[in-house]
Amino acid sequence: TVKFRRVSCGINHTCALAVSGEAYSFGWGGNGRLGLGDTNKRTTPQLVEKLKDELLFAMDVACGGASTSVLSDQGDVWSWGWNCYGQCGVSKVNDGSEESGLMSGFNSAGSGFDSPHFDNYGSAGDCLEKGEEVENVLVPAPTLVGKVITSLSLGFAHGACVSAVGELFSWGFNEEGQLGLGHEENVFEPEIVPIALEMGGEALSSEEKGDLKVRVLDVACGHTHTACVVSKLSSVQNDLRRRDADFRRKAATVLLRFGKWCLFNSLRRKKYRKEKKPAVAVQLVVQAAEEEVDVEAERRRREEEEEEERRKREAVLAERRRAEELLEKKRLEDEERKRKALEEEEQLAKERRREETERMLMKREDDAMRRFLNDERMMMLAKEEERERRRMLEIEEQRRFDENELMRLEDERGRLAVAYRRQRWEEMKRAKEGRLKAKEEERLAREAKRLMDVKKAADRLKNARKKAAEKKQGPKVIKRSGSAGGVGLGNGMEERLKMMADEKRKKEELEARNRAAQEKKDEEERAKAELKRARMIEKREKRLAIEREEAEQQRLERLEAEREERERE
Repeated sequence: TVKFRRVSCGINHTCALAVSGEAYSFGWGGNGRLGLGDTNKRTTPQLVEKLKDELLFAMDVACGGASTSVLSDQGDVWSWGWNCYGQCGVSKVNDGSEESGLMSGFNSAGSGFDSPHFDNYGSAGDCLEKGEEVENVLVPAPTLVGKVITSLSLGFAHGACVSAVGELFSWGFNEEGQLGLGHEENVFEPEIVPIALEMGGEALSSEEKGDLKVRVLDVACGHTHTACVVSKLSSVQNDLRRRDADFRRKAATVLLRFGKWCLFNSLRRKKYRKEKKPAVAVQLVVQAAEEEVDVEAERRRREEEEEEERRKREAVLAERRRAEELLEKKRLEDEERKRKALEEEEQLAKERRREETERMLMKREDDAMRRFLNDERMMMLAKEEERERRRMLEIEEQRRFDENELMRLEDERGRLAVAYRRQRWEEMKRAKEGRLKAKEEERLAREAKRLMDVKKAADRLKNARKKAAEKKQGPKVIKRSGSAGGVGLGNGMEERLKMMADEKRKKEELEARNRAAQEKKDEEERAKAELKRARMIEKREKRLAIEREEAEQQRLERLEAEREERERE
């Protein structure tokens, strides 16, 4: 478990210092503000490896808008993050092996939308428009080394620190004059800030101040301004002075209490004891108190002398200034009028530029937000269309499968029906042929029996007639011409046989016609089934073509709407 002792927050990121002197950062990682070598975000504290590799013990930390600075136990300042305006105090990234880029953490529009800093100064595009090619610092880099820094503070896009000897350093964004350097140009490396001391309502230059040089004790950075606490002594000297004053106050309190106690005892025992010389301890205490009084009086005398000297110096300087003012009063009045006119013009121009910049930034942010929302909406629409398309494809695939299955079942049912009818027809045909054959055989048998009976009857009749003729006429020569009855019987049999052959032929022709009619009927049924299937396939193809045309029309309408939306933007 890591125990933390100090923490600082910027815009969408945080940096905390552990008791062991290590730095941990987490939050949004745009512009490298986490110091981890990339621009990815972190949801849990991550150790800044670069500081650990440099064996730095972090004493203090400060977070700006999208940058971070750390003060080490040696008084060095290390920074990383957004460096568009020099707010890291690093004009060039020292570690060339680390990943870095001009627009790391910004989108192509330069609005910084995917790196959510929301101020009027906020894009790498602004740096490029001004011609400042400064890379973001993705890992900690030294900002100020060898100056023994005691106090550190960061604003939105600028920073400041105080050294042990009372020097004030500042760097970063300076278009509002927040660096106190006398100009409004961005500074990419720390510079010493000259401190103006007010005397009698006038500011003294560094040459005029002389021994009155002031020292800065502490500094604090706001959004676009900076404030500091100054003294004639450095922070170390002030600490020593405060410690000395505390020690003297405590010593005087102890001595006063001890003196009161001694005085009370001496007064209480004065009546009962002979006068004796004060004890050695009492003498020492009294002597120390007298010396303390002398030291305090000497200190007050020196302070009064210094104050008198300062007043004299101030009087001389004021006299000289009044003389110079009398000589240049007329010229200054003219220059003042011109200067005021120029300042008013410059102020108006600056206000116009500021308003224009704010409008441009607001428009850029609005455009970025609109593009982001449009992208999100288009992405949602695309996902919805993709889901709808997949659903329609699944439905269409299921419909095709069902139709194919239905057609297959219908074909199978048709084939089975045809096979069943054919089988039934064959069975009926075989049964009918069997019946016809049995009937024909039965008829032929009856006919043969009848013919045999007729032949036997004719033979009997012939023999009977022959015997009767022989008895009546006597023996005669029998002519071999044949009898009329025999001829008639032969002709009748031939006719019957011919009739039987004709009937058989007619039956075969009838069976052939019936068979041809059945085959024609089966062929018509097959043709109807094929026609029905072809119509189903044609309907399905027409429906698919209509659906494809509707999908293509919707896609074209969507593309047209997107193009019109882009043209309106």
